[in-house]
Amino acid sequence: SEMLRELDRNTVKYMVDDMREKIEKQEAELVEKDIALAKKDTVIAEKDTVIAEKDAEIKRLREMLQDKPKA
Repeated sequence: SEMLRELDRNTVKYMVDDMREKIEKQEAELVEKDIALAKKDTVIAEKDTVIAEKDAEIKRLREMLQDKPKA
């Protein structure tokens, strides 16, 4: 009887330890994914800045063309 209780405790401890290990692994994976997403967000923001600069340049050039007297 005491042996069965000890076996049950050990089984429960093993299961808890196993779950804890899985949770820690998943948390680490989430952190890695968060870092990867942050890097992608940075790249996207940089590209958005470049696009905005090019849009501004296009607008400026179009205005120059419109202001230029026709020959």
